[in-house]
Order: sequence, then structure tokens, then C-alpha cells
Amino acid sequence: MLKKSITFTDFNGQEQTEEHYFNLTKAEILEMEMTGPNNSFHDHLQSVMKSENGQLIMDAFKSILFKSYGIKSDDGKRFIKSDQITLDFSHSGAYDVLFVELVTDAGKAAEFINGLVPAELAQAAASQAEDVRVAALAAKGGFNQKRSPEKKTVEVVPSLPAAEPVLESYNEHVANTEAPTEGAPKPDFGSMSEAELRAHFAKQ
Repeated sequence: MLKKSITFTDFNGQEQTEEHYFNLTKAEILEMEMTGPNNSFHDHLQSVMKSENGQLIMDAFKSILFKSYGIKSDDGKRFIKSDQITLDFSHSGAYDVLFVELVTDAGKAAEFINGLVPAELAQAAASQAEDVRVAALAAKGGFNQKRSPEKKTVEVVPSLPAAEPVLESYNEHVANTEAPTEGAPKPDFGSMSEAELRAHFAKQ
């Protein structure tokens, strides 16, 4: 339930301040959602506000004011609504002030609508909004992970110093001219047989 303290000038030119009550039950909101163009009461109001259609906005708030206005019983057990009660309010200066405030001040309009919604529905709406926010962040994180380049593992093998190259060379001149002991005659390879040559080089 929403209580509004409204200050206005009556038709006698006197300034008056009155308290007026507005309330929408869960059953009334459900009925509005089932019969309206949107499945959500808030979605419907948001689409109306985004339309920037002045006549549509005024009709929407007039309908909400007429559906929600009533008189609270002294014991607080009943909230009385009737065509006559609504008609009496619509002919008052308080209605004129409130209606102009709602259609010209988006902040006041949002405050008024939020005050009409039962606490359970408001908490559920806030929880759903948080779930949507978390899901959106999770989806964004997953998207970033998919787009990020894959990390490749590079195996680093330590470089070892190269071994000194082994050069195998055969110094035919040394082999042919190597003197055995000092004073010994040099071998005469020209006079050696194949077997003698093999035996000679095998000793080197």
C-alpha cells in the first residue's frame, strides 16, 4: 500500500493537504497482466514510457490511479474501492496535482509505481533482475574465454656446447715418409708386395 500526502488548492482557493491511499493486490496485478498486452506489469509500463506517446502515457497512469485508489478502513482490515470513491477522487484537486506529477516527472512516477507493488512481488522482481545480471556477466565471461587465444606450451631444450669436431685425416705423406728408428733405411714401397704393404701399414 502507498500513502501519498498531497497538497493542493481547493475550489474555494484554500490550500489543503490530504493523505490518500493507493493499493494494488497481487490478484489485481495478475488480472492486469493476463488481460494486458504484456505479461509483466512493469514491462507494460516501461513500454508505455518508452513510446513517448503523450496520450498513451496519460491513459496508462489514469487507469492505474483509478484501479489503485481506495479508502483504508480504520481497523486496517479492508481497503475499500468503488466506482463512486474513484469518481469522487477524480473530481478533486488532489487528483489533478498527482496526475500532473506522474506524467511529467519520471522519478515520481517510478516511486509511485514501486510503492503500489506488493512487497513479495517487488522482492521477486529484484531477485529476477539480479539473476539476469549474473547470467549476463557469466555469458560475457564465457564469450571472452572463447575469444582469448589458446596458450601453447613450448618445451625449452637447453643448448649444449657443441663438441669439438673430430677430423679424421690420413696424412699419406707422413705414412709414407715416417722413419722408423734413427739410422734405419726408409722402406722401399715400390719393391714391396701387396702383402708386405698391408703388413707395414697395419703397424702404423
